[in-house]
Amino acid sequence: MARKKACKECRQQKIRCHTEPPGACSRCQRMGLKCVTASNSDHRQTKAQLQRELDMLKRAGPSSRNDFAATRSGGSAIDPSPCIDVPSSTTCNILLTTPNHVSVFTSDNSQCSPRTFNGQEIEAREIQACFDLFFRDYSPFFPILEPRLSPDEYHGRSPFLFWTIIFIGSRRYPGDTTSLRHLGSKINSVALSSLESRASPIETIQGLLLLCLWPVPINTMHKDLSHILSGAAVHLATQVGLHVRGSGQDFARVKLDSDQTQKILREQLWTYCIMISQSTSLREGIPPLILAESTSLDPNHTDTITGLPTEMQIHQKMHDILKSATQAMLRMLPMTTVTSHSNANALAPFIDLYDSQLLSLRSEQLSTMNMIYLCLCRLHILTYYFLDQPLNINEEGFIRLYSAACSLIESIVAYEPRDSFIKVCPIPIERGVQLAAISILKVHRSKLSSFIDSSAGERAYFSAITLSRKASLEDGDLSSRAAIILSQLWASQSIFKCQGREMCRLGTRIRSRMSMSVVFDCFWWWREEFAGQPSPYQDELRLPTQEPPTTINGPNQTGEVAPLSLQPLPPADPYGNSFGFPEEPFPDYDWAANFDFNDFI
Repeated sequence: MARKKACKECRQQKIRCHTEPPGACSRCQRMGLKCVTASNSDHRQTKAQLQRELDMLKRAGPSSRNDFAATRSGGSAIDPSPCIDVPSSTTCNILLTTPNHVSVFTSDNSQCSPRTFNGQEIEAREIQACFDLFFRDYSPFFPILEPRLSPDEYHGRSPFLFWTIIFIGSRRYPGDTTSLRHLGSKINSVALSSLESRASPIETIQGLLLLCLWPVPINTMHKDLSHILSGAAVHLATQVGLHVRGSGQDFARVKLDSDQTQKILREQLWTYCIMISQSTSLREGIPPLILAESTSLDPNHTDTITGLPTEMQIHQKMHDILKSATQAMLRMLPMTTVTSHSNANALAPFIDLYDSQLLSLRSEQLSTMNMIYLCLCRLHILTYYFLDQPLNINEEGFIRLYSAACSLIESIVAYEPRDSFIKVCPIPIERGVQLAAISILKVHRSKLSSFIDSSAGERAYFSAITLSRKASLEDGDLSSRAAIILSQLWASQSIFKCQGREMCRLGTRIRSRMSMSVVFDCFWWWREEFAGQPSPYQDELRLPTQEPPTTINGPNQTGEVAPLSLQPLPPADPYGNSFGFPEEPFPDYDWAANFDFNDFI
């Protein structure tokens, strides 16, 4: 009697396979797996085959041997050097405990099986290549996943996290340019299904946060689910007790591991939940959730935050300053309308205060990556000058804003190792580049143009256009359309004019989108001129017959911020408008970024 052959799934798990070809085995039927029975020749080679390979390798040169080994192992010819220079404390942190001499990339596909996604089979070679790309280029921004686990081990823990890693790795995978579109069409549906199943909450949270940092390419903002996914990640993290320092045993039905490493892992994941949720809200101009910090009810509890990587601790400090600044600005916004003459420059003292706190972090010996984050946080705070009293221009503040915007773009351009950083960086950095470009445009077209370095601003602006083009993943996505919009705005001669009359160039008609208000406002200027849409803001920010004269004191030589005289914040309304917005509805955030070019390009 011929010996029965086990299917691939059972052979991999080294268990008995009860199958009667051509039907599926009982285990694959029970677990919903694809049952494939392969011949032994797929896994083992004869002596003659091994001898032929050996003879071929002897005749080949060293480079050919490396290429042959990569092909035979199922990998792809991917340069092992990372796209970004990330400190070892970030890549090999305490959670991963990877020695410096050990590669953080999985390279052995002996535990990488082909999988089927949405009816299409993906080969093991492609899966392994996407995993390698993810841990090389993307994981350093979110260093909480274990790179030494094989793809099959990740699939066993959470199919959703497994497919999320492959989806992100496929963004720049050269082997199959259709993979991104195929995976992106269903990955959000898989994310929502994982929330319903609740099978592996920690891995589900990790996958949701990854999709917030590298979302599915879209051509209109209203299709973006990042804000929904980030909120779901925070709420799921709260349900499993990540917000409580310690093991979270009070939120579990079984005994949890109380190992210190696991406590740090939970603390780190909760910290990322807060930071990514807040940054997702800010980049969309949506009020962030008011989140509680990690708490502990144990009087003998030792603070686990000291065990987190230094890079992450500094990044968290920046986030805390930005969060406090956003809350303060939201409460002060009602005092900054055009009619509130008694509160001239009401935001300026708070902008200066929080900007000085961010600048004080430069003494921490920041890495290049954290310097970029510092420039980004400063930009989000300094752009509130556009929301301050439009008829009482803070000249020194706008010059600082202009300088910070140029610095952010210049830092990213200088940090473009192999011209790849903008191609793999998280979406908040990409949106920050657009915010910097719009800020440069506004100041460059204002009466302050004679007091700034115009040539530096022009170089930074056109660099932003180039960066947006590089960040584009497919034709017609938000990045490629943003590059077109920035180009057309720069060439426009009628921007910031209404019916031929000048408007306040350093103000913004939209005020409820926080630091991104100026971006959405410029989108409206663009739609008026290039899309032929009538403006809903006809009479706002029109200049008076006699504009106050512009005087420039300029920043001091040391660059330090002058001492501030602060007034107490007005109390928040406990029953309603707790954010302190003006009594006007939010503008529909479809209009500003739909970017529908079909009618006029």
